[in-house]
Parts: sequence; C-alpha cells; structure tokens
Amino acid sequence: MVVDSLTHLLTLFGEDAVLKFINNLCFVLRDAEVMAIFTLTSPISNEYLINALSAIFDGIIEMKIDDPHGAMTRSIRLLSIKGVHAKSWSYFRIAGDGTLSFVDESSLVSCTLCGKAIMGNLFWILSYHLTVKHV
Repeated sequence: MVVDSLTHLLTLFGEDAVLKFINNLCFVLRDAEVMAIFTLTSPISNEYLINALSAIFDGIIEMKIDDPHGAMTRSIRLLSIKGVHAKSWSYFRIAGDGTLSFVDESSLVSCTLCGKAIMGNLFWILSYHLTVKHV
C-alpha cells in the first residue's frame, strides 16, 4: 500500500490527528501482513514529528534534489531504521531506463575553491577545477 502524501493530511488535520491515524493504520496493516510506503513531499524540520514517525515506521529514507546553477544532484540517506540514525548523504543518478546508480564520492573531482565534490558540470580555469557557482 502506498500513501502519497502525508503532507496534505498534515496540512488539513494537524500533526496529532495524522500521527494517531498513521499509528492505527500501521497496526491494521501489520495484522494483515501488508507492507506500506508513506511519502512526505516537503522537508521536515520538526524534530517531534521525525521522532514520532521513527517510532511508528520501520525506517525513514530521506531524499533531496539540489540544482545549484543547473547542475542537478540527487542524494539519499537512511534517516532512521529501528533506532539507527545516519547523517551522511549518498549521491545517486537515475538512468534513462529508470535504474539507479550510486556515485562514489571519492572518485569525484573536488572544487578548488570550496572543496565540495563536483557532481554536475565541471569547469577548468587555469588548471583549477570549479563548480558552476564559482564560474
């Protein structure tokens, strides 16, 4: 079962009502041995909500898309799974056929000015590697 998206429910009914609904629904789904995916379409900065969802769900996967100056990068991280919290992001790409490939950051070139890995367009100016934002 897929619930897409909790964002609209949170807007309409508020956190407490939606958390109660999700908790009750999860009990019903577990009894019926049904797997479910719940989505949120906006970033969550509310620690209370994150902790409450972590307690209800088996795991939380967070994804983000950055588009600094036309150089789109996609990242994913395992925010929590049964009490384990990870803070590091993994970059990935989506091929034309829909398959995912994860990018090894150690193999990427770093920007000479800011030191960040260059995921998008790479520019060479006088033997310096630069990201789009520095050109």
